[in-house]
Amino acid sequence: MGRPHALLLPYPAQGHVLPLMELAHSMVSHGFIVTFINTHFNHARLLSAMPTFSNTNPSINFISIPDGMQPGDDRNHIVNLCKALMTVMPLHLEELIIKMMHKQPEQDKPTCLIADESMGWAFHVAKKTGLRVAAFSPASAATSTNMRNIPKLIQDGIIHEHDGLAKTPGTYICDVWKTGMKMIPDENNMITKEQIKDKVEELLGDGEIKNRALAMKEIAIKSVEKGGSSFENLNTFVSAIKQELLVDGQMKLMVVTLSLSLRLSVGTRMAKDWSHGEVLKAIFPLLDGKDLIACMLVCRQWRDVARDDYLWKCICARRWPSFCKRPHPTLSYHKLFITFSRPPRPQPLLPPRLSFNDLEFYIDLWSEEQLLFSEAISGSVLRMGMKNPPPGVPEVLRVHLDGPDYKMVMHVDPRFTIPLGRTVTVSILIGRKDTNEVACIVNRSVFDYVDGSAFRALAYDYLKFSPGHPFISGIRAWVSLLFMGNSNENIIDVFGIEIDFCDAASSETEVLWLLDMLDWK
Repeated sequence: MGRPHALLLPYPAQGHVLPLMELAHSMVSHGFIVTFINTHFNHARLLSAMPTFSNTNPSINFISIPDGMQPGDDRNHIVNLCKALMTVMPLHLEELIIKMMHKQPEQDKPTCLIADESMGWAFHVAKKTGLRVAAFSPASAATSTNMRNIPKLIQDGIIHEHDGLAKTPGTYICDVWKTGMKMIPDENNMITKEQIKDKVEELLGDGEIKNRALAMKEIAIKSVEKGGSSFENLNTFVSAIKQELLVDGQMKLMVVTLSLSLRLSVGTRMAKDWSHGEVLKAIFPLLDGKDLIACMLVCRQWRDVARDDYLWKCICARRWPSFCKRPHPTLSYHKLFITFSRPPRPQPLLPPRLSFNDLEFYIDLWSEEQLLFSEAISGSVLRMGMKNPPPGVPEVLRVHLDGPDYKMVMHVDPRFTIPLGRTVTVSILIGRKDTNEVACIVNRSVFDYVDGSAFRALAYDYLKFSPGHPFISGIRAWVSLLFMGNSNENIIDVFGIEIDFCDAASSETEVLWLLDMLDWK
């Protein structure tokens, strides 16, 4: 068994990249190999800065994939950047993972993916490729804690539920922790430089504020030192990866949760004055459902405590206080909890009512007003995919076509070429022989992105569903033109067409159910 190999994927912004880089170095110190995945743009900036790094670690490998934006595009435009990331990066990340799983020696294959929580699409990619996955939050501990305790902050009256973006950290810093000074805007809602100057002088001259800040600094430093909570949490996390302690693809950091609850509930009295049973009963009402169930599965004492229905009432009263005020006379709080607190389990799909033998796809391609391709393709042909790509297919495409995810692909024979810069559009209708009805998948959509590194041109359109499914929307049909590598960079040589519905369907059964819900005419 080789060293564990973690793939780290940051959101492409400085405040996100640097914290994940710190985690990379920490994981290397715990025996990991790390592959740090940047965008091409950020990777170039990193390489230009490399001469300034005297401690570059050989166990951290840097690699890059496209972000979907052109070199001159404004990456400070958050909306455009996020749209490009969600459209283009999943395809490249999936191909990178598949390539690493197939090409690298067994001991060097990736073990897990740790992605910035702002890159939520990456978790779907990890699931498709069979990698374990964890989310990383680059925000400060104070910000993360505030975000996860918004309901309690509303309940305590610190923020108002209808106030939009609240200045919660300022409230804590000035009124609760008392380590800062509050600015008061003038009648024009401005903070003057004179007020800033006065507040800075007052802050620097206040000995009590300084002492409180130093005390909090000491607590923070101790948490990252050996034996501290952050130090132990990181050890628990990396141990979970190494020991494969996973449930449904997510880390069960049970020790972290328990140690936090112990500190909150019993403090230093626990070791001297409390029995194990008393400790468990004190912690019991503080736990949420998933942590509680996990504890009961591994600990006999927890199961003994759980027989007391009063303790289950403590849990239920936090979730359904109005119901617990006037419960049914025969109510068992334990039964109430296990009935409504279980996480939903994925249900297996029923056999689809459609089959590919019933379907026919009508595909038309235009280069401006010139018809390039026009064929009726049976569903069974698309279902088979491209088993034998033509000679000379680029390696990245071959890896993609051999990948485990479901895709519908067909050969284009004869092949055709398109000059770059021409507007190419596609329309696809689909017919079903069992009902003699037709539905539209793509309606004159433009191939507006040509990915030269993946040898694909992409177009999409939103599917139109039957009125019988009013709550289903926002699912796209993707069409890709697959082209050969060519010495002439101004021409693409198309040899195949791929259709997929990766927004929602990743198997043959899911695709057939999705097609069955279309607005058939």
